[in-house]
Amino acid sequence: MRYGTYSLAMHIENTALIVKDYDDAIGFFVDALGFELAEDSAATTDDGRSKRWVVVRPPDAQTGLLLAEADGEQQRRAAGQQYAGRVGLFLRVDDFENARRAMHERGVVFTSEPRQEEYGEVAVFLDSEGNRWDLLGPRRKKSHGTDTTIRIATAGDLDRIKEIAVATHMFTAEEVGFLDDMVNGALDGSLEGHRWLVAEVDDDTVVGAAQYAPEPFADRMWNLYFIAVDPNHQGTGIGSAMMDSVESELTGRGVEDARTLVVETSSTDRYARTREFYAGIGYAEEARIREFYGPDDHKVVFWKSMV
Repeated sequence: MRYGTYSLAMHIENTALIVKDYDDAIGFFVDALGFELAEDSAATTDDGRSKRWVVVRPPDAQTGLLLAEADGEQQRRAAGQQYAGRVGLFLRVDDFENARRAMHERGVVFTSEPRQEEYGEVAVFLDSEGNRWDLLGPRRKKSHGTDTTIRIATAGDLDRIKEIAVATHMFTAEEVGFLDDMVNGALDGSLEGHRWLVAEVDDDTVVGAAQYAPEPFADRMWNLYFIAVDPNHQGTGIGSAMMDSVESELTGRGVEDARTLVVETSSTDRYARTREFYAGIGYAEEARIREFYGPDDHKVVFWKSMV
């Protein structure tokens, strides 16, 4: 016999992880993994002795890890062996390579190289106690047979983004300096809501970039302010892969944060392929603002629902 659920709203609030020392474990999960310290309060054991109630969790997550300091020899032996040597915990991130790089720089030990599985990119790492975790990220997209990784941009990508902007004739070498403020502002938070993505091919060369942000004074509308692919890699599906990543991130936010995405381009013959590209991936031409960019150079606005 199958029974119904006890409640319409259910979730696992915490799962316990036995640790040798509260503070060492907090240091690992907060400083090395970037978790939040959700609670650290005084508590007592069943027989009245003092202990702490310590919960850490990834940002915006519902389920937390209750860090339980080992009490007694049996629990001390269990620390690091809760899963009998198997991978027992799984951390999903939206930018695998940046997360793996940051974790490695913060001293996290990886026991395997990244590999591709049907469910995404994966590498095994150890926590402070020696438990094995899977770090999971999106599966690499293939563009005409080439593995392409779409990830969040870093400050180290800035020069390459500017090179691509010049190579595609979007801006001249003299004009492109403004991208310093656009990229750095997104990274340091001074440009609220702005996000930059880059596309890497198998040799870790950045070959594309995209920027998007909420449209000011609009109702949950976002604007794709920049997208460019290195001319040597155009026509290989990289632009579509970046657009897929932008749209997936926005649809994942839900209707509360993102309803529509608009893209603006020029009406000139030079941008005819660009307009065909947006139309081909489901964007509708919504408006033309005459001579916005100059005589006979109109702004063309494309629109797509994210709901």
